[in-house]
Amino acid sequence: MVNELPIRFFDSLIFAAEEAPGGLMALLTSPMFPIFAIMLLFMMVMLPSERRRKAEQAKMLDGLAKNDRVVTVGGLVGTVVNAQKGDEMVALRIDENNNTRVTVLRSAIARVLTESDPQKKEPPKKEKSDS
Repeated sequence: MVNELPIRFFDSLIFAAEEAPGGLMALLTSPMFPIFAIMLLFMMVMLPSERRRKAEQAKMLDGLAKNDRVVTVGGLVGTVVNAQKGDEMVALRIDENNNTRVTVLRSAIARVLTESDPQKKEPPKKEKSDS
């Protein structure tokens, strides 16, 4: 008797859904139901990871400091010269020999290079020959 209670409950739901036009059964057998279910699942998986990625990016941009090696979204590799906390612009030194500087938006910085990154190593400096 106790084991029959859940079965009777679900049977009554199915029976009620079959009787009512446009009820639960109509929703579940609709060809659009799998599409909506996949969209819902996609949103549940993607939104938290996108939020987490944006938070990490904001934390990285807030932590920019002088002498950090960075890569911009355009592919420029440079050293931060001036990055004040409230300022939207960041000054980068992109050429050590000529002291060439570029001002970019803080949001244009893609990542900060760390010691383990291969781009972190300084390019070999050209030596002047005496000939």
